[in-house]
Amino acid sequence: SGHGVLQLVSHSVPPVHCHMGRQPMKRHLVWIVEDDETYRESLASGLRLQSDLCVRAFNCCEIAIETLRVASQLPEVVLLDVNLPGISGICGISRLLELRDGLKIIMLTVSDDPEIVAASLRRGALGYIQKTEGLQGTIQLIQQAIVGQRPFDSSSITLLLDHEFGTSGRRRTSITERELDILRLFASGNTRAMVAMRLGIGEETVKTHVKKVFRKLSVHKMAAAIKKATDEGLLWDCIDRVQEDVQRRSIISR
Repeated sequence: SGHGVLQLVSHSVPPVHCHMGRQPMKRHLVWIVEDDETYRESLASGLRLQSDLCVRAFNCCEIAIETLRVASQLPEVVLLDVNLPGISGICGISRLLELRDGLKIIMLTVSDDPEIVAASLRRGALGYIQKTEGLQGTIQLIQQAIVGQRPFDSSSITLLLDHEFGTSGRRRTSITERELDILRLFASGNTRAMVAMRLGIGEETVKTHVKKVFRKLSVHKMAAAIKKATDEGLLWDCIDRVQEDVQRRSIISR
């Protein structure tokens, strides 16, 4: 469409301020970042009925990020849709946390993909809510986040446990951060020599790490490793960077 990210700023939903008045009750500011207007407004209206909650809503991650950068009143909890246009919710997690470390982010989704749940948590999300969850259940999960608990509805817990442990009950083999770094670099088109140079290690060390990755993913080729790691949500960083580069080039070309 002809509307770029820079033009979307004018579509931000106006803020709702927390008016303390003479009431001693502490009110918690909750942000909703959701592009579905019907769901966003319905959820915001329901949350605003709670005496201890204030709500501000946004229709895309770009606006929320820029608002957080300059906001004097910071949110305590952010309800963040996974499948946002532009900067995705998955990518938005790290962007928001870079601006305010410790922000309590709860992902919103209609997806039942356990890989997305796991990828969100690896990025720093505190919890996960299915959009089919009722208002009272959502309020309860927000209150759990406010007091520092991990908010999960029952569906998300089941998805996460199935993803992490499978049906055998034994935890799946995890790939180390170093191995993920190497996979990301290969996925971005780097050769073995380039990977070694970027990470400051020898090519033989890279080769050793690659063998471990192949064994853990039960594959024999780098292309298969990249595909499987992507399918399992391990390479969201790489995917997001590609999407952001395309988006940035699109904005510049206007």
